[in-house]
Amino acid sequence: MRCPSCGHENPEVARLCRDCGTALYVNCPSCGQENFADRSICTNCWTQLREEEPVGFGEGRVFPAFEMGRPAGFWIRFLASIIDSVPLFLVSALFSWLLFGENLFDTLTPETETAEDGTVTATGGGFTAGQGLNFVLTGIYATAFVSMLGGTIGVLLFRMRILRPDGTMLGPGRAFARYAVLTATFALFLIPAIVSAFMVALRSDRRGIHDLVCDTVVIIRSDPRSGTY
Repeated sequence: MRCPSCGHENPEVARLCRDCGTALYVNCPSCGQENFADRSICTNCWTQLREEEPVGFGEGRVFPAFEMGRPAGFWIRFLASIIDSVPLFLVSALFSWLLFGENLFDTLTPETETAEDGTVTATGGGFTAGQGLNFVLTGIYATAFVSMLGGTIGVLLFRMRILRPDGTMLGPGRAFARYAVLTATFALFLIPAIVSAFMVALRSDRRGIHDLVCDTVVIIRSDPRSGTY
């Protein structure tokens, strides 16, 4: 354990710095959870422990949110999105059939047209009412869960949280904006989608285009009892 005052390395069992005597642990004034003294946010209830501005800028910036857990990588976020997307698509498909008589599963297969010379070309069916319903339902779901709980069901199952860099929760407006940018990036534009996926996989802060645009981070929460991930 590094002393936040003098930088001296102390054994984990030490309560005070063996060089300068500074306390190495502080109790959260809100919930009483014990935290390392160099943390600015409680790992249990997210209460701010001390006023301190993040150090640095850009990809190497140290965000207070990362004190509560490490940045979440690509594959765990991808699995979480599958857990969220499949049930929502099935619900949207049911309502699309009941309300519009539209089989939403047909939109998963590209429409093709065969010319007299045997040439096969893709023909777009346009944006349908069922697809619009799926976008609205998923947007409501993502906005409500992220702004109230810090993540969707898939995100929460993997102990992840979607937060502001300072460790605070997203408001409804920012939560919906993040969903809209993410959907537009991966559904409409191939190259930005690939770039964003590589950013999440390779950047040290694991922030994709939607995270940078909306100023958010995704973390895997640490165990508040031990401080480990």
